[in-house]
Amino acid sequence: MATEIGESSKFTFDLKFLVTMGTILVSACATYFSITGKLNEIESSNSPNRMEHNLVVKELDNLKGAGDLKIITYKLDQYDDMFEEIKELVKQLSPLASDLEYIKKELDKLKDKEVDIPEVDLSGIELKLDNLSNSIKAFEERLNKLERKNTGGRF
Repeated sequence: MATEIGESSKFTFDLKFLVTMGTILVSACATYFSITGKLNEIESSNSPNRMEHNLVVKELDNLKGAGDLKIITYKLDQYDDMFEEIKELVKQLSPLASDLEYIKKELDKLKDKEVDIPEVDLSGIELKLDNLSNSIKAFEERLNKLERKNTGGRF
């Protein structure tokens, strides 16, 4: 059911239209304040997006400060070369990574494996060491006797 706005007006609005217009107005206001809040957050000095923006602006200023297109292309070529070196390094390291995975798997298998250590009888080792020590002493005594005996030259 349409309602007239004024006595001589020809515009009529029904309740459904007014509710729809109100909803659109509230939605538009919420969107506006949401966007405004996000912009204020980006403008703050603590925002990560602001830091990225500042870094990009600084780099662009440095490139503009260089002024010469040759310098800029030289820098870009350096970046391309560095990128190619990184790709080559990745190609070289990828087989090592697979080898490392294989080694890790083998080590995991060995962790749970029991190792049988044989029993060794070391009871006679002290006797053998004493005999060896006595033999060395006897050899030293014989060597000392020979050195004392032969004080002069042989010829």
